[in-house]
Amino acid sequence: MHTRPWIVDDDLWALIEPLLPPWPEKAPGPRPVPDRLCLHGILYVLHSDTAWQLLPLELGFGGDKGYDSDPKRRGGLLPMP
Repeated sequence: MHTRPWIVDDDLWALIEPLLPPWPEKAPGPRPVPDRLCLHGILYVLHSDTAWQLLPLELGFGGDKGYDSDPKRRGGLLPMP
């Protein structure tokens, strides 16, 4: 068993990656984080029962990166609990 179960190994990623939609050509900017790294973050949140905003920066992203606390700039959406 992995000591870090949120890490997706190459064999599992080879199965998951083809299922993901392609990044839109006319996206309004660069992709914020690579898909695999984003999946690591999602699995970390599920495994550790922590808030998305509290992800450790050692994962390559986390904290408030990519999160805008102003609902007007987020399109009026409320923050996740």
